[in-house]
Amino acid sequence: MKNIIITGACGHIGNQLINFFLKNKNYNICAIDIFTEKNKKQLSKLSKINKFNFYLCDLSNLQQVKKVTIEINKKYKHINYIINNAGVTGTFLKKGWNENFLNQDVNNFDYAYRVNVSSVFYLIQLLSNKLKKKNSSIVNISSIYSKLAHDKKIYKNTNIYNPAGYSASKSGLNQLTRWLASELAPKVRVNSILLGGISRKQSSLFKKNYISKTLLKRMASEKDVINLVDFLLSNKSSYITGQEIFLDGGYSIT
Repeated sequence: MKNIIITGACGHIGNQLINFFLKNKNYNICAIDIFTEKNKKQLSKLSKINKFNFYLCDLSNLQQVKKVTIEINKKYKHINYIINNAGVTGTFLKKGWNENFLNQDVNNFDYAYRVNVSSVFYLIQLLSNKLKKKNSSIVNISSIYSKLAHDKKIYKNTNIYNPAGYSASKSGLNQLTRWLASELAPKVRVNSILLGGISRKQSSLFKKNYISKTLLKRMASEKDVINLVDFLLSNKSSYITGQEIFLDGGYSIT
């Protein structure tokens, strides 16, 4: 059996990743996330599945990260894959985050870095011995905005902004990916996926503005993400490590 860790397990992408890997009988899933009333029903259903284990953890709290890794180290003899999917994104609801430039709270930078960068480093550091027991693969979910400046025209007359702390922390995650790829080679491969916009409940105006900048004339779906994650975890990508792979429908080259 292959053991896979998925952080941010109850979010849009995390939930779809879990469903995808549950269909494969060769996986034990170790899901990590915070607990909310919103995901209570989902977790209650999943907890009845033998190969699914949920670990409650606020990744902004490094003591909780340490506690979770102690539990994981006790349960699993090895770790095959880690998908670092959890993150403080543009839709984070904390005051002073999804705001215009002058109203963005600098204190949110610290929180974003702890979740998007520090927790990734610490989680992998504490599980590195289990990763090295197999030829393992790590996928970090980053963003196109880790490499690109935002286009303010896309956000005009919408309620969506582009927090500076999001871009800066995801850029830090890219560098951490390269550092870890070098440090953990040759046993462990580490890559980043730089996501473009995923179609959800954004306004029609925002979607229209965003799609106009893509070559494929659509936003991404969770399925697009799953397909690339599956590839990067598999032996089909066995000679790929330390890379930043854009998943953006051609947005980044327009």
